[in-house]
Amino acid sequence: MPRETIEPISPPRPQPPVRRVALLAVNGSVSPLSVRDATKIAERQLDERSSEPPTSTTTRASAGGRSPSARHSALTAYEREREVRGRARRARGGAANVNLNARRARDTANVNLNARRARGETDRDDFHATFKERLRRNREVFESLKVREAVNALASTAEPTSRRETAKRPKKEAPAPTEPTRRSARARGESARRGEIGENDKPADGADGVQHHLTCDEYCALLGIEPGPKMNSFNGWVEESVRKELGIAANSHAAWEENGGGKLDRRPAKGEQARDHARRMLYKNPNAYFYRHTAGEEQINGDWSEEEIKHFVEVAKKYGAGDKWGLFASHIPGRVGYQCSAAYRHVILPRGLLRDDAWRMTQSGEAVWVGRR
Repeated sequence: MPRETIEPISPPRPQPPVRRVALLAVNGSVSPLSVRDATKIAERQLDERSSEPPTSTTTRASAGGRSPSARHSALTAYEREREVRGRARRARGGAANVNLNARRARDTANVNLNARRARGETDRDDFHATFKERLRRNREVFESLKVREAVNALASTAEPTSRRETAKRPKKEAPAPTEPTRRSARARGESARRGEIGENDKPADGADGVQHHLTCDEYCALLGIEPGPKMNSFNGWVEESVRKELGIAANSHAAWEENGGGKLDRRPAKGEQARDHARRMLYKNPNAYFYRHTAGEEQINGDWSEEEIKHFVEVAKKYGAGDKWGLFASHIPGRVGYQCSAAYRHVILPRGLLRDDAWRMTQSGEAVWVGRR
C-alpha cells in the first residue's frame, strides 16, 4: 500500500499591505501592479504548469528526483507566497534598473545641453551647419555632372532669335459699313407718306411695296372706321370687390410701405421664377401678381369673346389703358395682365376701338410700339 504524503498545516498569516510596484512585462513595457496582483498571476502560472497528469510518489522516488509539479505540491502556502514575492522583487529590481538607465540618459542629455549653452551654441546653429553641409555636397554633385558646361555649350551652338524677326500677322481690315435694311421716313426726318391698300391687303403705291407706319387716327381714316377714345395710361387700382375679398391696401403707396417697402422686390431674385415672384407680390405689388395670376377664379385661355371685348372697352373708358396691365386685369374676370396686353395690341387697336399715340399701325393692321412722346 503506497505511503501517503501529509502536508504540514501552517498557521494563517496576516495579509500584507497592498503596495504598488512597477513590474516589467515580457515585451519590455512597465506595467504597474500590486504585490497581491502579481502573486495571483504567479500562482495561476504555477497552477497551469502543474496541470500535467499526476504520478505516484513511489514512481517519483524511484526516478531519483522530483518533478516541478511534485515540488509545487509539496510546498506549503507560505513557501509558495515567498517564492512569488521573490519573483516580484526581482521584477521590481529590473524595472528600477530600467528607470535608472532612463534617468541617467536624461541627465546626460541635460549635461550636454548645458555645455552647449555655455559655449553659446543653439539648435539654430546646428540647423545652419547641417544646411551648409548639405549645400556643399549638392554643389559637388552638380559639378561632377558638368551640368553648367553642357548648358553653356548648348547656348553657344543655338541660333539666337529675336522678336523683330518673327513674322507679324497682317491686321484684318474693318468691314465696310452696310446700309440699314429698314427704310424709315420717320428716321430720316421726313413725314410719313400716305398710301392706299389695294387687293390682298398690299400697298397700292410704289413698286417697292414699302409698308408705312400710321398713327391710329390715320389708320382709322384709311380704313374708314370710326376711331374710339384715345388712351394714355391706366389710372385705377385693384377692382374694389377683389381688393376687399383679398385684403389688399387701399392704394399703391400704402400697399408697398405696409409690406416692407424698399427697392429690391421690384424684380425676381436670382434663380427665382417669375410666377413665384408675382405670387408673393399680392399684397405689396398687386400689379405684378395680377399680371400672371387671377383673383382666384380659373383662368380663361383662347380667343376673346365679344362680351369680353366690350367689357374691356368699358373698363378702358373708365380708368384708361396702356400700362399697368396687372391692375387692369383685376377688372376682367378670368383674364391676367399679359392676356389683356396682347388683346390690346392684336384686337382692340387694329379694330379702332381705342387709340393710343404710343403705338403705330401698319397698313396690314399690325400694331408697332414706338413709345410715349
